[in-house]
Amino acid sequence: MTTKSNGNPPPAYRIFISSTYEDMKEFRSAAADALTNIQAIPMGMERFVAANQPVIDRCYEEIRQCQYFVSILGFRYGSLYKDTNLSYSELEFDEAERLGIPILTFIREGTIDANRIDMDDFSRRNRFKKKLQGSASNRITVNFTSPEDLRDKLTRALQEEFKRSAESKETNASSKKENKVSSKEEYLVGAATYRNFLLMPGEYRDQTVKLRVRFDGTFGSWLLKEELFEAYNLPIGRALYLQDLFVLGADYSDLGEEAKHIDAFAVGDAAKWILENNITRGSVFEAYFRLEWKYVKNVAGKSRLQFGASSAYIAKLILRDTHIELITQNSNTAMPNQNLSELSSLVATNAGLSMAEDRRFSNLSQESIYELLQKLLQ
Repeated sequence: MTTKSNGNPPPAYRIFISSTYEDMKEFRSAAADALTNIQAIPMGMERFVAANQPVIDRCYEEIRQCQYFVSILGFRYGSLYKDTNLSYSELEFDEAERLGIPILTFIREGTIDANRIDMDDFSRRNRFKKKLQGSASNRITVNFTSPEDLRDKLTRALQEEFKRSAESKETNASSKKENKVSSKEEYLVGAATYRNFLLMPGEYRDQTVKLRVRFDGTFGSWLLKEELFEAYNLPIGRALYLQDLFVLGADYSDLGEEAKHIDAFAVGDAAKWILENNITRGSVFEAYFRLEWKYVKNVAGKSRLQFGASSAYIAKLILRDTHIELITQNSNTAMPNQNLSELSSLVATNAGLSMAEDRRFSNLSQESIYELLQKLLQ
């Protein structure tokens, strides 16, 4: 028997409220009321306490904890953050979009006093408005006129979104039960797309496909260049590098030997899953990967120790999906000394330590190294 959703989310749902602050205090308060009325948790700058940390980094931390992102655009664009030429609100939006968090956009309507308009600010505001409306992550765009209007429209929009999400999950669960054979073969469809990606990466990039992979290599270490993270728009210290994944089900018969393996980044909670499940060489798992092909500067060989490195287009798999299925775990969970050494370097790098300080980790056990990595990725 299926229980129908009443449109309210579980109490654990967190929703980030993004807007300018001083001119939008009443509207932010109305938005927070809307969220608490439907048992959601409002997140945003009101929660901030004094800390030795840039405000934008604190914003990013809050956004990463959220399931939804609400962008409220008033009549001002807002102050610019350092040398970015972007406002805090736009930087927050960019982070939510990068993480793939569903975005709901609310735009204020009304008469603006021409004598109080900063034309540069208003021009940036209108550019940002178009960006919000055109985002692939944006679920809806709603206009509002007053705090009360915003509260009522935000409440209805979120209730509809939660209801739609719950129904989608129920439909997907039912579909999986009714199509077990198709579900089992989904990774084979993904493998065929992956093969095409190897042959024509520019044509098949930016697709998300289900792949069954075997981890045949090692974890990346401090040797990785910053340019590699930057090219794929990944946070240094919060992404795990996996060398030599073998995609099962793909036809390699007419491809070169070098095409049989590809490197991947696991990001955020997906990286934590890799660590918490002790994924080692020989382990097989299934997940949705994004096929990416980026131009990377000064990275040929990927090593900081290589001189005269050139730039190149490089294909990678990006794993953000947290619905990962472990198919086979390598029965030999004891890591070779080489792997432990590389993980030690990875711990040191993410902790911001030098090669000399790195040596203190050389005698740590595998369990201790995994525990340290998990803490660094939090």
